[in-house]
Amino acid sequence: MRAILSASIWLICLAVTPAFMLLKPAPLEGLVLVLHGPWTDGAHLIETAGGHPVGPLLAPMATMANGGPEFISAVRRAGAWGVSDATLIAQICGVEL
Repeated sequence: MRAILSASIWLICLAVTPAFMLLKPAPLEGLVLVLHGPWTDGAHLIETAGGHPVGPLLAPMATMANGGPEFISAVRRAGAWGVSDATLIAQICGVEL
């Protein structure tokens, strides 16, 4: 019974942690996490919107990027599902800020 409870808690934490990381709103400019479909080339989406991809580019549904004040709205218009602050995820992934 304890093993099932421990496994359940671990799975809940694993599922909920990324959601909490994304709750922080995107800054007006600087390092952001761009969420996109797995069929979308994140680097191309970011470059099309005038930003610059940062860090690991192999993530299937999110890519970190740097962009100016116009970038956030431009990347959303280009097809991003969402944009959030990337400070915490950058530290976890070892990206130099």
